[in-house]
Amino acid sequence: MAIAAAWPSTPVAAQAPQRGGTLTVAVDLEPASLDPAFSNASTDRRVYNLFAENLLQQDDTGAFRPMLAEGWDYAPDRRSVTFRLRKGIRFHDGTEFDAAAVKFNLERVADPANNARARQYLLDLASVDLVDAHTARVNLKQPSGGFLAVLALEAGSMLSPAAIRSMGAEFARKPVGTGPFKVVSWTSGRVEAERFDGYWRDGADGRKLPYLDKVVVRVIANTAVKPVELKAGGIQGR
Repeated sequence: MAIAAAWPSTPVAAQAPQRGGTLTVAVDLEPASLDPAFSNASTDRRVYNLFAENLLQQDDTGAFRPMLAEGWDYAPDRRSVTFRLRKGIRFHDGTEFDAAAVKFNLERVADPANNARARQYLLDLASVDLVDAHTARVNLKQPSGGFLAVLALEAGSMLSPAAIRSMGAEFARKPVGTGPFKVVSWTSGRVEAERFDGYWRDGADGRKLPYLDKVVVRVIANTAVKPVELKAGGIQGR
């Protein structure tokens, strides 16, 4: 479970949680951007999971589980979904995650002017209403059976509106989310992320996640090199 908290897309066997240390893992492709809305590589999601979270997540059985939203309700006509958000969650920059952040993120991706790659998945989005500070109603152009699945992917990533506004193009290299780790550097072939002490979730030991102090993601395109690095201790996962 210690690794699962750091690398959510990788299943591991149950084990007693151990805290501290650095995990180094390998991915195949260099991300074009660390802003999930502009992702291009099939391995990007494993990087984004370190720092970005969604309203919900979809497990291996296809079921949807609460994440930043503690629950949601479809309207009887299936043309809107109302999300009830968890309270007390903050982005890495200290700003609050709330309904206004949901509206900002979804409408940012859906806006054609931003030319976000993830926009293709939000074509059914009409608008987002602020019911109150911690309730957002997502309005659809038509009933969509796959819309929740879309929100569990890059198009539904929740990022700091304040950081996006203030950082401009630099946000693509220094993303700010609510996840267990915050990105501290991205150089060619290497992303480093450190523990976010203000993370909202608790581990199996009753203390705040994540278990690890740091995660390093190395880009190793040559599949023959990965087993060598694994044996030599250069990486601990792939």
